[in-house]
Amino acid sequence: METDEPSVVVYRLHVLLLGVSPAVSRLLEVRSDHTIDDLHAAIQLAMGWTDRAPHMFRIHGRWFHGRCRNAASQVWGGGEISMATFQLRERERFEYEYGFSARWRCQVRLKTVVPTAPRARYPRCVGGRRSPPPETCGGAWQYMSDERRIRSLFEAGALILEALDADQDDDAFRAEVTGIAEWSRCCLFDRRACNVRLRAHFDDPAGNLVTREDDDAGADQDHR
Repeated sequence: METDEPSVVVYRLHVLLLGVSPAVSRLLEVRSDHTIDDLHAAIQLAMGWTDRAPHMFRIHGRWFHGRCRNAASQVWGGGEISMATFQLRERERFEYEYGFSARWRCQVRLKTVVPTAPRARYPRCVGGRRSPPPETCGGAWQYMSDERRIRSLFEAGALILEALDADQDDDAFRAEVTGIAEWSRCCLFDRRACNVRLRAHFDDPAGNLVTREDDDAGADQDHR
C-alpha cells in the first residue's frame, strides 16, 4: 500500500546570538525540506556574516559540520540532511557555532510549525533585533569588554556631541565620528535588506529586489 509523502511545512526559528547584550536575534522561516546547509546560509545572511570560517550544528546531541562557502578549506559532515529528518518539536532548541578562535554561538529554538504561504519564498526573515558585533572583533567576550561598544543610538548621539565639544583637529574628529558610526550599526536591523540578501542567494541570481508585498507577508512576528 502506498503512503502519502509527508507535506512540506515551515519551521519558524528563533535565532539568538549568545554572550552579547543587548540581545541580537533573528526570526527565520525555513521549509522542512531545506537542509541544515540551507539553514547555515540563512543564518549567515541574516546576521550579515561572511561565511569565512567553519561552522557546526549540535542537534539531538550530535555535531554536524557543513560546508564553508568562502573559506579555502571545506569540511563536510551532514550538511545535506533535511530539517524534517530531525523531527523537531515546538520549543525544542539546538546550537549553531561559527568561527575559529573568535567563536560566535547561537541558540536556535523552534517557535512553531506553520503551513507554507502561497506567495512566500523561503528561507525568509520575519523579525529581528539589532545587528551582531563586527565579525572580526574577537568574539562575544571581547566585544562585551571593548570600550567602543555602543548599546543604543542615544549613546551614539551623546558620544558624537562629546566629540563636537572636544578640542581636536578635523581629521581626528572625522576618525572618531566614523568609529562611532561603525560601532553604532549594532543598534540597527534592516529586515528588508536581510530578505534581499536571502533572495539573492537562494532563488534570484538576477538580483531582483523583493517586492514589499512579498516581503511583508507574515513579517514582524513576535521574536522573543
